[in-house]
Amino acid sequence: MTVAQANVDWVKDAFAGRLGDDYVYGGVYSPSNARQGCDCSGLVGWVLEALTKGPQNMSWAHNVSTESWPYDYRTDTPAAPGTVGPYGTISVGANPAAIPADAALTINIMHGGGGEDSHTNCILQGEIMESNGSDGSCTNGTGGADANNREWTDHWFLPGPIVGGTPAPNVDTFWADVSEFQVPVDDSYPYQVISIRSNDGTYQDHHFAQNYRWCVDAADSGRLACFIVYCYWRSNWQDTAATLINMVNAQGGPHPKMVAMIDVESGGNPSGDQSSWINGTWMNLAQWLGNPKRVIGYGNTGDLNSLWPNKPHDEFLIVAGYGSDPSYPNKIGHQYTDGQVGAGQGLPMGCAPFGNCDMNVADGLSPDDFAAACGIGDDNFLMALTAQQQQDLYDKIMAYPGVPGIGGKWPSRSIYRGDNNGVDDTVGMLLNIDATTFDLLTEWQALMGVPEAVARVKALSEGQGPCGADQSAVARAKFVLSKIPTTE
Repeated sequence: MTVAQANVDWVKDAFAGRLGDDYVYGGVYSPSNARQGCDCSGLVGWVLEALTKGPQNMSWAHNVSTESWPYDYRTDTPAAPGTVGPYGTISVGANPAAIPADAALTINIMHGGGGEDSHTNCILQGEIMESNGSDGSCTNGTGGADANNREWTDHWFLPGPIVGGTPAPNVDTFWADVSEFQVPVDDSYPYQVISIRSNDGTYQDHHFAQNYRWCVDAADSGRLACFIVYCYWRSNWQDTAATLINMVNAQGGPHPKMVAMIDVESGGNPSGDQSSWINGTWMNLAQWLGNPKRVIGYGNTGDLNSLWPNKPHDEFLIVAGYGSDPSYPNKIGHQYTDGQVGAGQGLPMGCAPFGNCDMNVADGLSPDDFAAACGIGDDNFLMALTAQQQQDLYDKIMAYPGVPGIGGKWPSRSIYRGDNNGVDDTVGMLLNIDATTFDLLTEWQALMGVPEAVARVKALSEGQGPCGADQSAVARAKFVLSKIPTTE
């Protein structure tokens, strides 16, 4: 049989948008909700449906289980090589080396008795696709991408070849992470992504202005697919977010290829769960940029777990692990060295013009893929405003104190706004746009489980707030609340 490259590309793109989704026993992905998780066999069946029938004709039901592929539990023996299984897959038993080079898909199975005691994943053009209880939907799960790993005792393949186009080669995106501790960036920089520091709390990086201007020019010329501006998070979180925003606005405002990043580290910060305040920083930056995907996080596993245990569900992360590649939900990149620790991996320890420095990699993502995953290219109304208009709108938001997690009452016509008497109608058009945008953003965040957004929706559903007497608004909030898996 043959498999269309277009089907393969669709599976890869659709799966990339579901990385980090929760593991749900008995579940399968949804065509309308990219945040709905699945279990291991639900994922493999979904891949097989799309590859063999195409995305327009596929079923989104839970079509197979690990036990759909025959296995003799009495003798603990896989099916005989050549046995035909679901979707025309063919057994090679316990010998993955027998899988032909032109196979369209490899399926690995661990038979533990069925149900939750068994497990499976698949490999498509070298990319592992898996859903497990520790990582959810991931590309670095059980045994990595090695079908020979001893976890897998049964192997099947979907016959190929894949036809209709040449698949893109596997690529990794590298970038440096720099601040005033390095020289300013210049045209000798070799990569298409870079990360520059703006501020540590309210402290402003001395090289930021020069670095930012270079990034803007490089992005405009096409040399950069995107660039990251990051702040070191401090407990004065509103001032930390405002400092980054003001520094960028002073340079002409956020460039369409700019991504903001929150650097979460224990050094100099309070211990314990700081999720509410870090999420407040995230929300301020997301509202400023007009796109939550354009705000990502950074930290090592210890700090991410202790300081930021309750993250927005869809928050992509750069995870630090020098000399090792930690598995972590929603990891989109890996800081693998500080320029000293982590040598011996065969990866760059630095680059021009900085010499040795913090280095990062997004495995299997091209620079354009990485940029797209971080929201670059998404339309949003804020990017149509001038820097001064953005600053004016932000100043109006922050001028109304009192809303938890935001730091100000929104001068908004959103049904989820706080009390906002005395709205300045000279910005009426912007407020109407904001009403729609903030409604959708609030509901989107609530469905992800962001506590502040859940609280807003819950309050309106109970008839609280400026729109509590609007029965249609209350009904809408009740509907959204009913879709949130758990609420208090």
